[in-house]
Amino acid sequence: MNLDAPSVIAKDGDQVVGYALVMPRSFSAFIPILQPMFHLLDTLSWKGHDLRDNQRWFVMGQICVAEGYRGRGIFDGMYAKMKEVCQKDYDFVITEIAVRNQRSTRAHERVGFQTMHTFSDAIANEDWNVVIWEF
Repeated sequence: MNLDAPSVIAKDGDQVVGYALVMPRSFSAFIPILQPMFHLLDTLSWKGHDLRDNQRWFVMGQICVAEGYRGRGIFDGMYAKMKEVCQKDYDFVITEIAVRNQRSTRAHERVGFQTMHTFSDAIANEDWNVVIWEF
C-alpha cells in the first residue's frame, strides 16, 4: 500500500511517533474486512456528486500518535503534510469515526473534516460518522 500511496510518518530522531495511512480505493479488494465500508462509500454523494463516479479520493486508513507525543500538534502536522503531498492527485480524504470517540471527532473537525453521513453497525453495536476533508 505504501508503494502506491505513501503514508505520512512522524519521527522523533529514529523513533516513529505517529503515522497516517493513506489507503487508495484500489486497496478495498485486498482488505476484506474493509469492503463493506467501501461499498457504503460507493452509495454516498458529496455536494451532489456520487463518490463512486469520482476517482480522486482515498480513505484515511488509520492515524495514530504515540501516547507520550499527544497534544504537541503531531496529528495536525501529519494531516497538513498529507494534504501537501496528496492534493495533486486527490480532491479529498474520507474516514470513519465512532460517534462515541469525541476526542477523535474534535481533532478531525479542527483539521477541517465535516460529517457527511452517520450509520449504525448492528454487528459491532456502534454508531459511526463518515467524515470528509476537502483539499
